Amino acid sequence: MQDKDFNFVKIPIAELNTKFSTLADDKGQVNIWRKGEIPVRHRAQSFQSGKTSILEFFKEENFVSKTNEKIYFSFRLGGIEYYGVGLSSQGKQDSFALKLASEIFRSEKRGKERLLTFPHHQVYTYFDFPGAKAQFRGAGETGNVVSLSGFRKPLKEIKREVFTDPVKNFIKTTLDDNDNLLGYRVLDLSSNGIAFLVNAREKDLFKDLSDAHVTLLYDRTSFEVNQAKVVYIVDSLTGSTKGNPLYKVGMTFPENEKLSTLVHRKLESSNAKEGAQQDFEDFIDD
Repeated sequence: MQDKDFNFVKIPIAELNTKFSTLADDKGQVNIWRKGEIPVRHRAQSFQSGKTSILEFFKEENFVSKTNEKIYFSFRLGGIEYYGVGLSSQGKQDSFALKLASEIFRSEKRGKERLLTFPHHQVYTYFDFPGAKAQFRGAGETGNVVSLSGFRKPLKEIKREVFTDPVKNFIKTTLDDNDNLLGYRVLDLSSNGIAFLVNAREKDLFKDLSDAHVTLLYDRTSFEVNQAKVVYIVDSLTGSTKGNPLYKVGMTFPENEKLSTLVHRKLESSNAKEGAQQDFEDFIDD
């Protein structure tokens, strides 16, 4: 698959019997989910190897499935993330169990861990474009100059969207004091890069942009990043808004230690591997 952050290496399940037994003995946590859904965690209870391997879980109330329904799962053991699929079945005492496929997959990262920040995380990025006010917001602009209304609208939307604590005062001060500042909702984030959407009018502002200063705001924490550069601008798969096309902008910058710590901590949350899970769904169903 192209443009994926994770590579998946096939392993016969027979080679992992010991690891599955360890997972069950330790009552380890396993993420289980249906395609396109947010995973839930279940504790492994027992493992039975054989012609059909069965992984049984402690009875939980937060996941109900039909018999022989296709279920995706993942777990982490020894610092390695494993992914697989199975068919749901009934275990002992009405507990949930999976009849595992004959192959399991070990994930290998192709690049930096990315956190899918939209829509569950409030992350914003801000850029200062010198001369933006005079060039794009002055009276009587003509030709290819971006119109006043087109430039103000994103600012109004951003201000309205984030005018809630704990970022209200910071955003209000920043945007009101600097007419040249543009703000965007971040789609995904890593320790050395971000991605966000722009409209057709704003697209040219980011073309060939390099050595830029970027401010990132994540909840109560702001990060100042230098030497940022645009590495791609592509059509957005989300389509358009009111007929206006959208473009996804990807930027990289030098590794930021504070940001790396934050991203890693968020990735360890219950939705930690959302990006990897989506990649695995695409990989296994391709």
